[in-house]
Amino acid sequence: MNARIPYEACPLCDGREMDEVCVASTLGYPLFRPGLPETQRWVRCRGCGHEFTDGYFTEEALSLLFSESHPGQSPGQDVETQRYVWARTVERVSEMRPGIGGRWLDVGFGNGVLLSTAAELGWEVVGIDLREESVRRLREMGIEAHAAELGRFEPGERFDVVSMADVLEHIPYPKAALQRAWGLLREGGVLFLSTPNSDSVLWQTLTKNGVNPYYAEMEHCHNFGRKRLHGLLEETGFAPRHYGVSVRYRACIEVFAQKVGEGRPATATAAAATATAAGSATATAESATTATATAAATATAESASATTTAESASAESASATATAESASATTTAESASATTKTVTARGGVGTGTLAGRKGEGRLHLGCGRTVFPGWINVDAVAAPGVDLVIDLEAGRLPLPDNSVGEIYASHVLEHIRGALGLMQELHRVAKPGAKAVFRVPYGSSDDADEDPTHVRRYFWGSWAYFGQPHYWRADYGYRGDWDLEEIVLVVDAGLAGKSWEESFRAVKERRNIVSEMVATLRAVKPIRAPLKELQHATLIKFALSSPPGPADGV
Repeated sequence: MNARIPYEACPLCDGREMDEVCVASTLGYPLFRPGLPETQRWVRCRGCGHEFTDGYFTEEALSLLFSESHPGQSPGQDVETQRYVWARTVERVSEMRPGIGGRWLDVGFGNGVLLSTAAELGWEVVGIDLREESVRRLREMGIEAHAAELGRFEPGERFDVVSMADVLEHIPYPKAALQRAWGLLREGGVLFLSTPNSDSVLWQTLTKNGVNPYYAEMEHCHNFGRKRLHGLLEETGFAPRHYGVSVRYRACIEVFAQKVGEGRPATATAAAATATAAGSATATAESATTATATAAATATAESASATTTAESASAESASATATAESASATTTAESASATTKTVTARGGVGTGTLAGRKGEGRLHLGCGRTVFPGWINVDAVAAPGVDLVIDLEAGRLPLPDNSVGEIYASHVLEHIRGALGLMQELHRVAKPGAKAVFRVPYGSSDDADEDPTHVRRYFWGSWAYFGQPHYWRADYGYRGDWDLEEIVLVVDAGLAGKSWEESFRAVKERRNIVSEMVATLRAVKPIRAPLKELQHATLIKFALSSPPGPADGV
C-alpha cells in the first residue's frame, strides 16, 4: 500500500528547500498497524522554519490508522477529570465574548468533554470528527455531531467559537483549515487551538535527550513553534489574544485568537511589527494567490496578474476611449432607478436621465440579450430590454452616488482593461454594504484565454486588490474599496467527494480544474486605510456546477 502522499513544497510557505530533522520509528506507536510505514521522516523548511513530515497519509492509510481510537478518546471517557480542565478553557473564551453562550464548533472532538462542558455553561454546541463510532456515541450523549472533515462541513449558520484542540498538527494543509475556520466564524469570533510547541524549552530538552514522543506520532504532520503559529494565524485573519500552557499534554501550548476583518481593524501585534520570518513569509504561490487576503503575504506571480499597474489605474480608465474590444464587453449597470427609457451614454457622461425609479437600485452589467426585470440592464449595444447603453471603460456612470444596492456582472470583467477604474466607479454609485457578484472564467482555464476579447485573467487572489488594504505598499490612485465576502470555484467533476484540502491543492497545481469563479464583494464606505493588518482571510467554496444567479430567480 502506498501510504503517504509526498509534499512537493512547504505546506505553509510553498518553499522548496528543506533540511532533514530526523527519521523516527513508528513501530511502538499505539495505533500502528501492519501496512503502515514503520518510520516517518521529518523535515524543516529553510524559508519559514516550519517543521513537518515529508508526506501525509492517503485516505486508505487513514482508514487503517483510524480503525481504532486512543484510550481516553472515546466519548464519555474521563468526564469528571476533564470537566475541570475544560471549564477553564470555556471560561477564558467566555471572557472574550459579550453576553453568555453562543454557537460553539469543536473540530476533532475526541472524548467530547469540551463540548459537554461548554453545553453545561450555556453554549449551543456542535462537534465534527472523522471517526463514525465517536460521532454515534456523542449523539447518544445528546450532543449534535457530524462525521465530516472541516473542509466538507457546511453548517446552516456561523459560529461564535471554533475550537481545534490538538487537531491542527494532524491536518495536511493547516493554512487551508484556518481559512475555513475563519469563514465559519462570525465577526469577532474566537478560535481556540492547542498544539505541541516546538519553541518551548521542554520540547528542546526532550529532543536533546532523544525522548521526544512527538516525532513518532503517526497522526501528526506538523510541529508548530509558537512564533510560526502566531504568524500563520495572522496570515489567515486571526489576532492572537492569549497564550497558555496545556495541562493535558507535554510541551503543548494553548492559543486563544480572535477573527479580524469584515470591516474590523486588526490589532497590530509584536510579530507583525517586527516582521519576523515566522510571521511574514514573502511571496509564495499559496499565500498570495489564494483569496485569503493574508496580512503577511506579498504579491506572487499569479496574483500579480490582477495587481494594479499604471495601465489599469483609475487615471487610465477615466481617459480611455471606447474600442471594439471593450465595447463588446461593456457592462450593464444595475442602478437605483429602473426605467423603460433607453439612455445612451458615450465618453463617460450620460446624455439622458434614468426616470421612474422603482425600489432599491440594482445594476445588471453587460446584460447582452439576458435582461433582468426590475433591474437596470446595461450594455454597450442598444438591444431590446437594455436600459442604459454605455461603454464601461469610458468613465462615469449617469447614476447618483450611493444609489445602487446590488450589482451583477456575468463574464464581463475579463473584457475590461481598466478594471480598477470601473470598480472605483461602481463603488461611487454603490450604497454602503452594497452587494456585487462577478462571474469570470478562472485564470488557469482555457476559457480565460480562448476568447480574443478577453484582456485580463482572474485568480482567487485577484479580488483582494479591489480593496484598500492591499495598497499598503504604494498608492496607485485607486479610491474604491470592496471587501471580499466569498468565492465559489466551479470545479471539475473529478473532484467530487474530495476533501477541501485535496481540492485546494488540485486548483493550485493543475490547469482546467476550475472552469468558472463567482466572487461576492461588499462595498466598504467610507473606504478603509491602506493598512496591511486590515487584510483578512476569505471563505472559499467548491461547487460542481455554477451557483444560481438572478436569471434563476435568486
